[in-house]
Amino acid sequence: MSDRILISVILALLVEARHWLPLRWDFDTTALIRAWRLTFGILLVSGVLIWLDGDRFNALPRLIGWLPAVLLPMQFVQSYGMNDKIPGLVFSFFAEMRQRRNERLRLPDETFQFHFGYIYFTACIVAATLGSRASGPFFLPGVLLLLAMLFLRTTRSHALVLIPVLLLAGGGAITGQWTLDQLNEWYTGGRRSSRGVRFDPRVVHTNIGRTGRLVLPRDIIWRLRVENGQTPPRLLRTATFGTYQNTTWNAEFDPRTDFTDLDTANLGETAYYLLLPTEKLRMVPSLRRFTLRGTASEETPLPLPGDTAALRDFELDGIERNPFGLVRIFPTRSVINGTVFWNSGSNPEQPPFPATTNKISPDLHTSNNEEDAIRQALAEAGISSSSGSASPASVLRLLDAFFAREFEYTMDLDIRRIVARGPNVPAVTPLAQFLTTKRRGHCEYFATAAVMMLREAGIPARYATGYAVMEFDRGRSEYIIRGNHSHAWVRVWDSASQQWIDFDPTPPSWFTNLNKQTTRVQKFNDLVKRLREDFFIWRNQPANRMGVTIAMMVVGFLLAAFIIRRLWRSRRRVETNSVVPSYNGNIPRTELYRLEKVARKILGSRPPASTFGNWLAGLGPAMDNPAVLHEALHLHTRLRFDPQPADPALTVRLCSHVAALDQQIRTLRKRV
Repeated sequence: MSDRILISVILALLVEARHWLPLRWDFDTTALIRAWRLTFGILLVSGVLIWLDGDRFNALPRLIGWLPAVLLPMQFVQSYGMNDKIPGLVFSFFAEMRQRRNERLRLPDETFQFHFGYIYFTACIVAATLGSRASGPFFLPGVLLLLAMLFLRTTRSHALVLIPVLLLAGGGAITGQWTLDQLNEWYTGGRRSSRGVRFDPRVVHTNIGRTGRLVLPRDIIWRLRVENGQTPPRLLRTATFGTYQNTTWNAEFDPRTDFTDLDTANLGETAYYLLLPTEKLRMVPSLRRFTLRGTASEETPLPLPGDTAALRDFELDGIERNPFGLVRIFPTRSVINGTVFWNSGSNPEQPPFPATTNKISPDLHTSNNEEDAIRQALAEAGISSSSGSASPASVLRLLDAFFAREFEYTMDLDIRRIVARGPNVPAVTPLAQFLTTKRRGHCEYFATAAVMMLREAGIPARYATGYAVMEFDRGRSEYIIRGNHSHAWVRVWDSASQQWIDFDPTPPSWFTNLNKQTTRVQKFNDLVKRLREDFFIWRNQPANRMGVTIAMMVVGFLLAAFIIRRLWRSRRRVETNSVVPSYNGNIPRTELYRLEKVARKILGSRPPASTFGNWLAGLGPAMDNPAVLHEALHLHTRLRFDPQPADPALTVRLCSHVAALDQQIRTLRKRV
């Protein structure tokens, strides 16, 4: 944040320097419009660059954080211009066209004007709320104090009302912010990131027991490219869970203590993150590999094959894994790209947890609520409860044939959460319904049922989540992983090889059930996703980073030099004519000034070089009785500039003329 603080200080000095610098510029409407177009162009370019440089969740906050610098051209013409307000037509093309039409036809034009400094001040306050220190205890009181000083400077007569209102608003804001923080902390369990709620490695809530159509997003999440025509992995795991309860899978470990950093090692000039022992490093370059590219945030789980050996080329601030083999990262940038080495014949997760006193191994534990249904399904599949002593290959073949023969894959879920069967009779759970009567569901049903059946047969098994690699883009020679490719399957322990192996019990028909229809909107989103990530990777390569930075600096310098040159040349003309000695004495105001607001509706804004009397005299030709106006102007001049004390009778007469003129002007306005 140090660079942004320095820029903020420079901007503040530049804006405040108007109070002691005699320089001013006579910015006309055309100059104001150009300043707004320049500001809008900078805003647009900055938004695109920030969006390309960060994930979509952080793009808007970062853009708002830079608004004080982006809006500087408009604040400059406000601070150093001759007018104290900016017409609203500057910000609207249609309003600009309407004014030009009225000038051409000599029609009166009502132009809304305002002080841009209020917008700039608001932008600075909002940008400050997105800083790293905005959550501190002194930020909100400081903002309230600053607001109080600002408003008291302009509305001192309302101080007694303004101060209690600000105190009440500040107290309400502090209370509301504390309440929202507590609610968010309770809802997310303290697990927050730049994307909101982080992926929770401890628990996954399934759709088991929910009814309705299961709809999954089709957005691209990852892109995978194999080398030398190799076959990609079929399943990419993000997490593994061991305990099933009430349609929820849990992992029995504490992520605050059980996550450990991956070992790193160098082979020549190349650094690797290792998921296997360091002594096996030399075998890594000969393994199968693929490149993985996608958008990632803090604690994002990497989708990896179950037998991943090492990672390379990822720019990370940290990488760690848990006992179940989940690998999560702390990326340096929002888009990551690197190489994954797999097919190593090893596993990054621990073997089955051992049994404890009076408790079986968690990897063999089944749910008591579905015990009868599980045993019935095992008998129907021809699997013995003593199968755990043998190789699981034969059991997996029987289980796979059983699900393919007796079950149907569907995303139209119709299994209710609980089905009551009467008093003193246990309710039928969704998993029991799936195994006995319904026998239709999606991958979470199949994976959960398979885990329970394998455990009942004496084979350790775990529930795995991740993605299936199933879409190939021939034009770009890469595999696409979308949100609707998310999948659940089983990790099975092979006692013979002492390895965990993947087993997918879901019937192959689930591939055909996915919505593969690509709309124009989806094609556009895919194109934008690819372009953004590819440009991000290209721009941040060491060979290109310096060139891009120099090119942007040259363009910015040339633009700034052009603007400064134009301002420097024009300031001489304005400086000698506009800077005059000021009068510090009392300036009396007569009742005639009450007509300024209503007269502006007909005459437009008073030009800076025109006196109030000459400007108001422009109403004379259009009035039915201009003599009243002429006499009122005469009285105004006498009361305004005569050094002798004012005659009360003249003031009373002027007041009566002002009342009559106000009625005439309002009538004239309706007529126009």
